[in-house]
Amino acid sequence: LDSNLSKSIMNSIRRLADQGKTLLIVLHQPSSQIFQMIDQLSLLVHGHLAFFGSRTNAQEFFSSMDRHCPTRYN
Repeated sequence: LDSNLSKSIMNSIRRLADQGKTLLIVLHQPSSQIFQMIDQLSLLVHGHLAFFGSRTNAQEFFSSMDRHCPTRYN
């Protein structure tokens, strides 16, 4: 999918979530704009759970393990 179509699909998914629907989606390397649309995040590494929680807590979680995300990177 190109970035415009990806964003359009995520806008539709976001509207469903805002209506109280529970949705499970799999994203590989989402853009920063799409990443900002996510509420809860499950990150896997080699099939193992690395993080589960709110998107806003992910950066703090990884920083606490000395795994910092550079500014303006996704």
